[in-house]
Amino acid sequence: MHVKPGEMVKKGAPLFTLHSDEPERFTRSLAALDGAVSISTSNQKVERLPLIVARID
Repeated sequence: MHVKPGEMVKKGAPLFTLHSDEPERFTRSLAALDGAVSISTSNQKVERLPLIVARID
């Protein structure tokens, strides 16, 4: 991730970079990220998700 939730972004600036040694993984990764980012022109407050979502025992 190049930006954190709530930070201002400039048009055309990258939000994240994907790395892989297997190019076929990019299709699945991009599909998983589709719709994961929302950009607003308003100055609305962003609720951050907790760092730890759940624990698996």
